[in-house]
Amino acid sequence: MEPQSVVTFIHSIADGIDLAEHPSLSLVASDIHGLIAAIENEAIDAEFAAAFDRIFTKLDLQTDKMNMLLTYDLRKALPAFAKEFDSQLLAMRDAGMVELEPYDRKAHGNIPPSYLRAGVDTPDGNMIWVSKTGVPKSEPPSSIEYDIEPTWQEFSVS
Repeated sequence: MEPQSVVTFIHSIADGIDLAEHPSLSLVASDIHGLIAAIENEAIDAEFAAAFDRIFTKLDLQTDKMNMLLTYDLRKALPAFAKEFDSQLLAMRDAGMVELEPYDRKAHGNIPPSYLRAGVDTPDGNMIWVSKTGVPKSEPPSSIEYDIEPTWQEFSVS
């Protein structure tokens, strides 16, 4: 199947989901449309977008569907994309697929330095929270239990 026919096929699946009848499928429809955007937008690697989508959904289910994840947890779950993580996440933000929110000491308290290093530095701040666009989200928690002693590699910016 040619890439364009794959996109057309995926569109037909997403457009065929009756959200009025099945509101619980709104996340699925959102994910499908996000993958289509990733395929059509050359700045976003389709392999990264698919892996990100799969991991985000899995982690989001583990956090009671808050639609608000730490970049730390996403990096930890996507080690194969360590080099392109920042650029791909920013490309997804620019394409309107995800929203990024910065660390705020007043709102979030002190967090371990490894969590800050896992953030994505932008002119707007150190983005440590990621949510999918078009999906209801919770506010970042005011206090969460952090993994103070990470058991995996520290981040380095190159």
